[in-house]
Amino acid sequence: MDIKNTLAKWYKGRSGTDSVFRSTSLEFPEILIDQCISDLKVKEEAKSDGESNVPNSGASSFSGTEQRLQVRFDGDKAYHTNMAQEVINSFEKQCFNHDLEKKGAAFTGFELLVDNEHDQLKAIIRDVKIQVQEKLKSSQKEHDEFKTNNKIERSCRTPRSDVRVFSIISVMMLIETILNAGFIVSGIGSYIQAALYALTLSGINILFGFFIGRKVITYKNHINKFYNLLSYLFFLFYVAFIFLLNFVIAHWRDLSAPAKQSATFKKLNPEFLDAVTKLTSDPFGFSGNETLIFLLVGIGFSFYALYEGYNSEDPYPGYGLMHRRLEDARDDYLGQKELSLKEIDSLREGFLADIISKSDAIKHSYTATKQCTTELENYLSRFNTYMEQLDRYCYAVLSTYRNENEKSRNTKTPKYFDEQLIIKDPPILKNRLEELGQILTKSKPIVDNLQVMLESINKYIWKVNNSTRKEYEELENF
Repeated sequence: MDIKNTLAKWYKGRSGTDSVFRSTSLEFPEILIDQCISDLKVKEEAKSDGESNVPNSGASSFSGTEQRLQVRFDGDKAYHTNMAQEVINSFEKQCFNHDLEKKGAAFTGFELLVDNEHDQLKAIIRDVKIQVQEKLKSSQKEHDEFKTNNKIERSCRTPRSDVRVFSIISVMMLIETILNAGFIVSGIGSYIQAALYALTLSGINILFGFFIGRKVITYKNHINKFYNLLSYLFFLFYVAFIFLLNFVIAHWRDLSAPAKQSATFKKLNPEFLDAVTKLTSDPFGFSGNETLIFLLVGIGFSFYALYEGYNSEDPYPGYGLMHRRLEDARDDYLGQKELSLKEIDSLREGFLADIISKSDAIKHSYTATKQCTTELENYLSRFNTYMEQLDRYCYAVLSTYRNENEKSRNTKTPKYFDEQLIIKDPPILKNRLEELGQILTKSKPIVDNLQVMLESINKYIWKVNNSTRKEYEELENF
């Protein structure tokens, strides 16, 4: 039977064993010494060797039987030494995986990091500030020069809401399109074509009026007299065009009913010819009041669109556009200021969250590393205890052999039979306990003073952040 199988029979439960042989851990088996002596047949072999006076009286080294017994325990030592080294390596891996040394140094130079991050952010903000500031200065200069060159001494009139203006224009176009489509479809027969014609006509009638009011009539207020004259001429042209357009539409309404009675537009019936003759002989005569009302509605819509266009922004040409550019530049400037302050606050919040996270990581890592190191120390202590116990067990087995051998022999026993118990130094297991201890010692003051350190860094972060905010809040117009 090999050593491993023999020793396996010795590894029994704890109950009933003497405290001297009680192991402190399940990793190391307990040995029932009496059972061990019985299983190894120590007494039987001792008696047999004694009757043969083996070993002889002058022997200075162990007999073959003693050597075999000792090898049993040496083999168990070697087995558990190898196993223990693997366990220690695993323990150490767990300890160093917590990165206590790295996390313990997390606050080293943290204030410098705060300074550098704020300085970088301030540099970026300054660059952007210069850009929007130059844009604002340029817009302000352009605005002031425009007022001076055009001898404007008043503030720009607040423009009407674009949503309001274009909503009114859209509603008028929709109404006129519906009114026109009703009679156009009677002559064409196609609802889609009628809608397109009606939308085109209402668009020309209303949008042209809006354009003249917004971009042309305002030049009557211009400092240049020539522009004044052109403005009035274009207005007269607009009035003539709108009246002509709406009269054409009105007569088209009158002609649409006779046209529908024809088989096709290409074949004119007498009623259609009568309508054409009446149009040329009496252009202001209409077949009914309905046509006249629709004529007035079309002209009225166009003139109201002109009115809305004229009042949609400042009446001096170009002044409203210049003012909008200035306001956009101011909005960009103030918006960039607000964005910059938010970025500063965001940086502060990031640092505060970072130190809390680092603090929790250090505390967790220190506790875990300390616990792991303690378990490693306890394991090494159990290992050393077990190695000492193996020496004691081996001596007990050899002493039993020698006592039984002496009883059975008729010659003197060898002198080495009187040797006392020798506890050998336990095998040296490679470990990094000293390094772990140094890391724990170095990290302990950090953990003990963590709250004070957090408060100090927290105050420093707020100090740097507030100074950065103050710098930008106090900048002129920024």
